[in-house]
Amino acid sequence: MKHLILTLAALGVCAAVVFGAERPQTPPGPNTRVVPPGDHDYTIRAGEMDRRYTVHVPPGYEGKVAVPVVVMLHGGGGTSKGAATETGWGAKADAAGFLAVFPNALPEDATKPSSFSRNPQLWNDGSDRFHPGQKPVDDVGFIRAMLDQLSATFAVDARRIYFTGFSNGASMAFRVGAEFSPRIAAIAPVAGACWLETLQLERPVPMLYLTGTADPLNLIEGGVPKLATGASDKIRAKPKPPVRDSILKWVEAVGCPSAPRATTDANGVRTETYGPGRDGAEVIYVTVEGLGHTWPGGKSLLPAFLVGPRSDKLQATDFIWEFFQKHALSAGPRVPPVPPAAGSAIRLDSGPIAGDQRDGVRSFKGIPFAAPPIGELRWKPPQPVQPWTEPRSCVEFGPACPQTGKDLYGPVGQMSEDCLYLNVWTPASAAEAKLPVMVWIHGGGFFVGAGGKPCYDGAALAQRGGVILVSCNYRLGPFGFFAHPLLTAESPQHTSGNYGLMDQIAALR
Repeated sequence: MKHLILTLAALGVCAAVVFGAERPQTPPGPNTRVVPPGDHDYTIRAGEMDRRYTVHVPPGYEGKVAVPVVVMLHGGGGTSKGAATETGWGAKADAAGFLAVFPNALPEDATKPSSFSRNPQLWNDGSDRFHPGQKPVDDVGFIRAMLDQLSATFAVDARRIYFTGFSNGASMAFRVGAEFSPRIAAIAPVAGACWLETLQLERPVPMLYLTGTADPLNLIEGGVPKLATGASDKIRAKPKPPVRDSILKWVEAVGCPSAPRATTDANGVRTETYGPGRDGAEVIYVTVEGLGHTWPGGKSLLPAFLVGPRSDKLQATDFIWEFFQKHALSAGPRVPPVPPAAGSAIRLDSGPIAGDQRDGVRSFKGIPFAAPPIGELRWKPPQPVQPWTEPRSCVEFGPACPQTGKDLYGPVGQMSEDCLYLNVWTPASAAEAKLPVMVWIHGGGFFVGAGGKPCYDGAALAQRGGVILVSCNYRLGPFGFFAHPLLTAESPQHTSGNYGLMDQIAALR
């Protein structure tokens, strides 16, 4: 609640920061354009079929700053419109400033209108339980094409693409997380199963899983899904695995210990937290006591006598968004492990990094020096970065911190709240030498600027001056210097503000 109050208190300033009209334009694709707020329907050709999805655009979106994307996959027999109504993701997108996307699966007979019981829209979730005798629907290809079109049409923060889903859509979210692990920041399946027999993730994808203890269609102990009346049908009659099997399968895939590191039980909501795994990945398993086959805290379009009771013990949409805010892809693409003999990787306390070498200079760009200051870490002193184990690609600058106004020295490029990165240039010929270190902290009146701007490139100083040059980002404007009595009250130091200066100190350490 405090965080919400503080967000509202700073809304007048932060709205300009997030959607400021004076910001440098940083479109991710050539077709990026301004799309007015509201729901917009799109059609794309995939797998020789016309596929459809709806994008909910929040107020204030102007296509000048990259925003996160949350994709909501409807349940079996459901629709994109129904999923939006049941979950409230559109309202959440309006409040938080991200794009909410609602794709449609295909029915068995695409020439006829869909129907929950007679011609349901179903995702090809890897279970092989739908549309026997037909060619499998290429939903993976559809999702890929949809993501590509989204990135070309909107200013999408490619590091913050998230998937959630309900029931059959949750099972599809598992599959999307596995198929697109380098591209998806995190997933949050609700009341579904991971049907994939083998699960090998190129990148460990954090996962939050929610389900109810009274769900007749997603039995905790597994078994044939049935309506609350006891009836079943041939479409959905394949037995589901126990829920914990899906949880532990993902726990193993992301390298988490098999036992939870923490367990809580309050107000009928039980939470098990696993990890950290590879690259700091976590898995969270939540059960809601007495909840049927409905979205926690949402609306149900089907009566309780069919799907079981609803519950307000947990507001799933808010809870999932808080989880998503903690996770983002690294600034650069992942690279395979580099043999030490190659000399292109070095080890930091937080983990190994792989950089670039050209014209006699080694460079390492986009090195995280603190945890992303988002969600509960917004308006807090910088916190330690999560360690990683495999070499992290550091060949591209991290995003600039959110800012309004124009920098006199040109655009700063992509912006994101996850912006606490530094950059290092060093002479390649003096890898073992002890050299002087020069730290460049950019100017801009604490409102604009970034350490990765072209005019601050440190290659020349490293090459000609024989120094190690370091530049860094730090939080700006209201994100870096907002002070408020509530922040002061909750601070162990009994103070607030100056977070940007704390970032600079953290970078120097």
